[in-house]
Amino acid sequence: MTDNRGRHGKPPKINDNIKEGAKQFIDSIPKIKSHYTRAHSRRTFIDGSKTISDLHHDYVEICKEKTVPFINYVMFYRIFTQEHSISFITPKKDMCDVCEAFKNLSPKEKKLKRTLMKNIMNRRGYHDKRKKKTRRTASMRI
Repeated sequence: MTDNRGRHGKPPKINDNIKEGAKQFIDSIPKIKSHYTRAHSRRTFIDGSKTISDLHHDYVEICKEKTVPFINYVMFYRIFTQEHSISFITPKKDMCDVCEAFKNLSPKEKKLKRTLMKNIMNRRGYHDKRKKKTRRTASMRI
């Protein structure tokens, strides 16, 4: 009888087309422009609001919709960490609720909102000028 400790059969080989599909999904993730010290880095950065697990879940959902085979989480993690130089980045300062809501608006809604805000700011400036005028005239009377 032979001792088979430490000897395992070869793991099943994953089709290269399936791996290529995962790589294409990872490449399609929107990247964030680098600033300051990150500008000279070879790493690319993506939004830190998602994790690798979330990305894998999105990848699996897309594959299921297309009815194509997909890789498991461990293989996805290996491809993500070893074959791509990607880091997650979170903003240094959190955005307020108003800014977050503005970010999620459609371009048409953003344009309308900007116009509205300009009008409001112009009105405030008008009222501030009127207050200054009345203060000046009141101070001149004394």
